Amino acid sequence: MSSLLKNILFFLLLSCHLLQASEFSHADDNPEAAAIALATFQRINTAGNWCYPNLQEDGTLEELTVSSKHWRVNFQDIQGIRKVPYLEKIDCVTGDIMSRISLGDAFEDLLNKPAVIECTMTQAVVIAMCANKILDPHLARLDSVGKKPVLSAPMGENEVNIFSLFTKKSTPFSLEGNAPLGSFGYITNIDHYHSFQPHGLAAGFNVACVGRNNQGLPLFMGFDPDKELFDLPRTFAEVQRFLYQETLKPIGQHHNPKAKDTLESLQAIYKENFQWFQEQCGRTQKKYPAFTLKRS
Repeated sequence: MSSLLKNILFFLLLSCHLLQASEFSHADDNPEAAAIALATFQRINTAGNWCYPNLQEDGTLEELTVSSKHWRVNFQDIQGIRKVPYLEKIDCVTGDIMSRISLGDAFEDLLNKPAVIECTMTQAVVIAMCANKILDPHLARLDSVGKKPVLSAPMGENEVNIFSLFTKKSTPFSLEGNAPLGSFGYITNIDHYHSFQPHGLAAGFNVACVGRNNQGLPLFMGFDPDKELFDLPRTFAEVQRFLYQETLKPIGQHHNPKAKDTLESLQAIYKENFQWFQEQCGRTQKKYPAFTLKRS
């Protein structure tokens, strides 16, 4: 092949690549947040320090705990309906100046120590780490991670809502089609997943959009210490297929025997009609708008 032909071919390939990148670009893309989120999720999933709570003999889930001396699990009462777990940075809560540690060092200790934790709290940690690295001055005295609304920090006598550092879409973008890089959201299972699996952990996945594939579809990463799904970033369809398979697992003996036959019949319908399952998920998906970290 002549040198001229090689050069022409090179420029044609380069032009196609640039057109493809332009086609897949998104005004809200935040590549820095995407890179931090990807690296943090991969680190957590491969280190083996963190795990989901196990189902105990009495039918309850194992207590959520962290081993880092700088953090503790607490629970926030949401309108008297449910209690949501979150992490407290102990030195900020107690006011102990002598044990004060930087937020970055506190996160390092948290990631390096064992923890029994779930995906909502893990996503909150990843979000806080992104914000700490990108918007560090705002988070100098972060006191909690995962407390509604997502992040909060005391600044003097007033509490500043660190969620203001994030942009919540008034018209939610589609996680399936055009999620921006560095955005965070929740890919849901069907509403009645726990009717099939009362103690299952696949009601949905809290995820970050960390890239795009060759077709321009968003790629997501989430908490998966068993590496059954997020050994690699996955498309929306791949995550949904995993949720589908988890929903169709055999119904355990602990379930209400009277409802078991009905549920197994419904499982059989889902097995024959994956599209219907997707439609059921789609209705739930609209309840959870995703959000992006603001550009500094």
